[in-house]
Order: sequence, then structure tokens, then C-alpha cells
Amino acid sequence: MKTKSIIALILIAFASMSFTLDVIDDIAAAIRTGNPKNISKYFIENVDLKVIEKEDVYSKQQAEMILKDFSVNMQ
Repeated sequence: MKTKSIIALILIAFASMSFTLDVIDDIAAAIRTGNPKNISKYFIENVDLKVIEKEDVYSKQQAEMILKDFSVNMQ
């Protein structure tokens, strides 16, 4: 019984790591596209964000707007 529990925990751990890697890949792709909407969907409600001279804790919506302004200014 103990062996089955350990195997189950290992399988759950591998499944969690796979999910995490997929999310990391999705976030990296969102950053590469430079689309603030795609990036912000991975934010929690409050985000500690630093973009050039702006650094603070922002709401998800505020952080998205700051990224949008940043991406427009970089073009």
C-alpha cells in the first residue's frame, strides 16, 4: 500500500511539473509577442512591477496598462 502511495505522489509531481512547464512556455510566448493582454492574463490581482522608471505594486488592470504604454513607446 505504501508503495502505491509513493508512486501516486510521484505521478502527481510529474503532472504538476508538466503543467508548470506549459504555463512557463505560454508566458514566454506572450512576452515574445509583446501583447500586454496575453501577458496580463497570467497576473494575479496585485502585481509587483518595474518597467524602466515605474516601480510599484499595481492592480492587474493597472499593470496591463503600464505594459501597454511600454510596448507602444518601444515601437
